[in-house]
Amino acid sequence: MTGYCFTVNLLENENRPVACQGHETLASRVGLLLASGGDERIKPDQSTGRNRYGLATFPVEDEIAFSSTTANPITNKAFLSAQCALSDMLAMGGRSRQSAHEQWFEDIRNRINTLFGGAGTVSVMTPSGTDCEVVALGLVMAWTERPITNIFLAPEETGKGVPLAAAGRHYQASTPLGAAVEAGQSIEGFCANRLKIRPIEIRDGEGRARMACDVNSDAVEIVGQEIADGRDVLLHVLDSSKAGLSGIWRSTAQQLLGKYGNRVKVAVDACQLRCTFSQIRQDLADGFAVIVTGSKFAGGPPFCGALLLPNSGWIETPGQIALPIGLRDYCAIQDWPIQMRAFAGPVLTRQNNLGLALRWIAALETLEQYACLDESLPAEILKRFRSEVVSRASRLSGIEVLEVSGRASSPAHAIVSLAIAGEGGIPDAEVSARKLQAVLRNPEFGTVCHVGQPVKIGRKVALRIAPSARDVVGVAAALSAGADLETAFRPLTADLETMFAKWEQASRWHVASAA
Repeated sequence: MTGYCFTVNLLENENRPVACQGHETLASRVGLLLASGGDERIKPDQSTGRNRYGLATFPVEDEIAFSSTTANPITNKAFLSAQCALSDMLAMGGRSRQSAHEQWFEDIRNRINTLFGGAGTVSVMTPSGTDCEVVALGLVMAWTERPITNIFLAPEETGKGVPLAAAGRHYQASTPLGAAVEAGQSIEGFCANRLKIRPIEIRDGEGRARMACDVNSDAVEIVGQEIADGRDVLLHVLDSSKAGLSGIWRSTAQQLLGKYGNRVKVAVDACQLRCTFSQIRQDLADGFAVIVTGSKFAGGPPFCGALLLPNSGWIETPGQIALPIGLRDYCAIQDWPIQMRAFAGPVLTRQNNLGLALRWIAALETLEQYACLDESLPAEILKRFRSEVVSRASRLSGIEVLEVSGRASSPAHAIVSLAIAGEGGIPDAEVSARKLQAVLRNPEFGTVCHVGQPVKIGRKVALRIAPSARDVVGVAAALSAGADLETAFRPLTADLETMFAKWEQASRWHVASAA
């Protein structure tokens, strides 16, 4: 990353990467922009060129990635899609340049809307699913003068920043648009005395999945209590956690909407994108907002999210209540749909987040191919993937394959959580897991292998292995060309063999170093 600095005005209000030494190429612009428009987690380290997830902003050959529960490296095809899109945008000129740029951003949102929703769906682009939470809460605050209770699930398995974001607080030391803030402090305009959070756990203290009926009963009871206390409610349905668990039935959310009407808003957390597109379309038809990302199962580069809004219940222009002003540090004007621009525009100060737009273009390159598959085919491929992973992981010492509830055909079932042994309890297990992940990423010990970062599950800490949409698309393409399932899976099984061989060596090295 040396040799570059940032100046302004690639577009009117966008950070522009410019070569300080030597010749600037379009590819270098794209690489730098892909690392812009997000908080500090997306920024590449100056010495390694990689972000906190160990990923480069440029395509890197011969790296293995089963890390879709956390973040994915960008592929050559996705990078080229972003590069072509940037070239097209930069070529726009003449008197209509500004309107052409606006249409360029609108076209990206329309692709997202068409992919996930349909007629009447609109979307707000955000750098991450946690930022979607901030936007959703901001919308609810603008639509009611009552105090609000935000009910969300499984903070350990959704995101460390979610409890803070759900309370209208900054959850990092910087915002997506570059403001330096203090994590834990209220976002401007998110009045702390109006907000209360009520988390619901989906596991017991031992890490076992709670009975679904108990989780739903908790939700019904809490919503009833908060409404009776004169509060409005933002209720979350968890489609899939980091480890593949869900929480609150959609039917329960529908019943609560029917009972309490506008006093309740429902947002489906589908950040992992482990559900079918038809399920998302149904959620929107039922009046739920849906939080998605292009950077988990979708296989796109990290930090591209979107809040999908149905055509009723969420996008109607509110009365005289303003959108919280602190959203100006999280959103740009072009992130918002045209029909909501009059409402959002007076608060937002940045015109665009070009890095976010390019990351979505990279994600859509694979997602639009995935969307063309019959929904039964990914289910078969993902079921086979889990079987391949479990058969290999079961041979490793010091590893426990954790069970996941739900249907074997569910995309969430393909998330394989491998608990790491730690004699000193959770702290020791977490240290071991992070060391193991670091060795897997280290090229000095062989092929770079990416897995999902450690997550606490009850009294255990697990690394996670999961495929992405591009893995499914690759297998489907081979099947379409006439290969049988065994042959179509060979590239994935070869990568799994390489990764688990390195895992076994890393485990031996860790044991030897500890001794």
